[in-house]
Amino acid sequence: MRSFLRRKILAVILTCSLLSIGEIQADVNDPRLDSVISQAQAHLIRRQMSDGLWDFPAYLGTYFISQYYLVRQWLGLKEDHKMTQRLRQQILLSQQSDGSWYAVHDANIPPGDLNATLWNYLALKAMPSEEDDFEKQNALEKARGYILSQGGIESCNLLSKTFLAAMKMYDWKRLPRIPRAILDKNFPVNVNHFGQWVGPHLKAMAFLRFHRLQRSIGIDAEELWVTKRKRKFIGEKTISSHNAKKIQSTLLKDQQPGGSWGGYTESTILNMMALSKSGMDQDDVPFQKALSFVEQRYFDNGAGSYLGSLQDGRYWDSILAGQALLDSGFSMPLLTPTVHSLLEQQQANGGIPFGKEFEYAPDVDDTAELILFLAPYSQTRGDFSPAISSDLRSFVEKRMTRAMNWIEEMQNRDGGWGAFAKDNHGNFLINLFANSFSDSVDFFDESSADVTGHVLEAFGRMGFHIDQNYYVLHRAIKYLKKSQDAEFGSWMGRWGINHIYGTSAALVGLTSIGESPDQPYIRKAINWLKSAQNRDGGFGESTQSYLDRSWIGHGISTPSQTAWALSALISCGEMDSESATRAVNYLITEFEESGMWMDSSTVGTGHPGIVYMNYPSYPFTFPLLALGRYRSMLRH
Repeated sequence: MRSFLRRKILAVILTCSLLSIGEIQADVNDPRLDSVISQAQAHLIRRQMSDGLWDFPAYLGTYFISQYYLVRQWLGLKEDHKMTQRLRQQILLSQQSDGSWYAVHDANIPPGDLNATLWNYLALKAMPSEEDDFEKQNALEKARGYILSQGGIESCNLLSKTFLAAMKMYDWKRLPRIPRAILDKNFPVNVNHFGQWVGPHLKAMAFLRFHRLQRSIGIDAEELWVTKRKRKFIGEKTISSHNAKKIQSTLLKDQQPGGSWGGYTESTILNMMALSKSGMDQDDVPFQKALSFVEQRYFDNGAGSYLGSLQDGRYWDSILAGQALLDSGFSMPLLTPTVHSLLEQQQANGGIPFGKEFEYAPDVDDTAELILFLAPYSQTRGDFSPAISSDLRSFVEKRMTRAMNWIEEMQNRDGGWGAFAKDNHGNFLINLFANSFSDSVDFFDESSADVTGHVLEAFGRMGFHIDQNYYVLHRAIKYLKKSQDAEFGSWMGRWGINHIYGTSAALVGLTSIGESPDQPYIRKAINWLKSAQNRDGGFGESTQSYLDRSWIGHGISTPSQTAWALSALISCGEMDSESATRAVNYLITEFEESGMWMDSSTVGTGHPGIVYMNYPSYPFTFPLLALGRYRSMLRH
């Protein structure tokens, strides 16, 4: 209770400070701009936690909760009737008119998602029926029709089929084998050659597949098959006590301090299943820690509860929030707790993780954005706050240097940067294996335009310029020129949707290090960006753009995607253009009409063309950042 009151009191103090600090006011032509920026800052400050950080749980869809509801039965856990009732209500309320459910909402395309519909259907089917439960039966009938129309259970992705096989609803023999050698780090082709997110899932999947582990949960899925033929389920392999202990030892080596495997709920659930079938008692500490991690993310996660929040991303959220506040003129001393809390998470190599449980895998993208947030604390500038002590400035500068050195070491041979790994793009043998999983995961952590652009922006903020003939910068420019879309002049976005995100990051990064906006390849990108603007002045792009090029740059306007485009226009000297003015007006109008910014369509990417994520922090941060930069340019 005291902690709650402290946070509320802090929010009131900081909100009052926002309205009284002279440095956040600007003499601009449109007073609406100042008003919106002040209100948006206050909204963000009210969401700050007592340690100075922010946590906006990102999520991938309720169907992950439905899947876990069935896994709990598989594990033999006691049914939580309150959880069952809430999940049932959420499933029934969110079903679409065609009988489907979506994972995360893309307002531009039909909502149905086969895997989301499958798991919501099965969970609803497994729930106890109420008397004369016509609502449930009607929902199941409509969902079954949708599933069959999409190819049935045979057409769901490999990850879904793995869970289904363990629940004795799919044949293990239909799933690809995972070579045990690939789990050996000394083998020439092993899990270290994949993206950071693959290994924690793959080991448990290999164990389940090799031993063909299966356990009935009291329901089947025969009515969801399009192919009508008799299916024979292969029996489990016997696990000796010696092998069981060896399996437990192998899996437990990778468990993180907070109980997860890799920081993800899905990988943690798979490992819990593997440990359970290898004989581990559910009261054992490792199992209980894993259970606690999953259930906290799924059921006790504030606004992210029951929405499928698969990982913690609070450091990323906090970096973006801090940067948005500073770039919009917020008082630097008031964010000193945020600076200290984030730098406490910086790893020995200089990188910072995405969130809790990712300490083993610091992220280049997060680290670049951290540098951008910290930059004002390290530079002696005309607007540098005298309230920042020389000790703090010296401390920050040392940490930023460490971060910069690590980022430089992480540059790939092609000149770009990936998120977690260096030169992580596979080879012939690895790619051959990865093809079997192509419907479930992006296997590699290749260079991307968005991460590379953010890195260049950080280098530029630190004073690096192409005139210095700095080899790292020229290699990055070469990568961006080579990866630019030949037709549009845009860049694909790896971690945000899609070409609007990638193009914005690339343009901001390139101009930050001194590349001229008059360069033909940059001019082509600017012209494409302007051409993608919607009639309402905003920008938007559908998830479908990863699969269908006709969707590139097209979609209903969202505040986050509009902010990305506006930031790019500002960086390229286009702030006085009609396009920038219309984008600013869109952001101001959207805020005034709703009292805040909300993305009505998802803008985050998990795996391109496969999985997408809702990032609730984005409409709180990116529009504020873009308008702050716009106002700052007006001042000068």
